[in-house]
Amino acid sequence: MIKIPQGKEYKEQYNNCMEMKQKCFSSIIILNFLFAIIYLIISHGSLPIYKCFPYILFYSFGVFGLYPYETYKTLCISQGKSFILLIGSIVGVTLRYIICLLFINSSFSLFIFGISQFIDYYFRSIIYRIILSKYCDINYIER
Repeated sequence: MIKIPQGKEYKEQYNNCMEMKQKCFSSIIILNFLFAIIYLIISHGSLPIYKCFPYILFYSFGVFGLYPYETYKTLCISQGKSFILLIGSIVGVTLRYIICLLFINSSFSLFIFGISQFIDYYFRSIIYRIILSKYCDINYIER
């Protein structure tokens, strides 16, 4: 669930989003990997857990792209900039699709699919950040 930050100006909303992002980052990462291990134990099927573990790590790595994506998506929603969300989503999905097509017949395609999730969401967050900073006339971008 996304908590929309309160504040009327972009700068205030931006600061609220970044503050929430910093507060929650460590707990989100811990929960992500904890639930991934629980999910692995529940759903590994007939395969030994140690053979499934690398795949879970690659899919869990996606949270590092998803977290900034959700932060900037919240900022776009609070600013009412749905067109920015559309542009970022189209670029992100297209990028993921192309990456998956390039590696579809390789022996490590399941790893690539996990990495493509990270790339998709991280590029979306970059696009949201750049367009918001240009659109809202803010001369600073989080580094």
